[in-house]
Amino acid sequence: MTVLELLHWRIDPDHFTGTVQALVEEDDDPFFAKASFALAELEGWPDNDKERLAFIEALKLDWTFVNDSF
Repeated sequence: MTVLELLHWRIDPDHFTGTVQALVEEDDDPFFAKASFALAELEGWPDNDKERLAFIEALKLDWTFVNDSF
């Protein structure tokens, strides 16, 4: 899957986890999805959108389809 755009993200500093909502694409079919991930350290979360997108893309997350109303 390819992450086209991050729409919303949240980092939980108490549990070192993150949740993202994004527009992703699979087989030329874009859809809205969400996923969660663990962080080894809070400083691992990038400071800008371009780096965040690359970070999320590199994780190869299991995306869950959601409708377009987050």
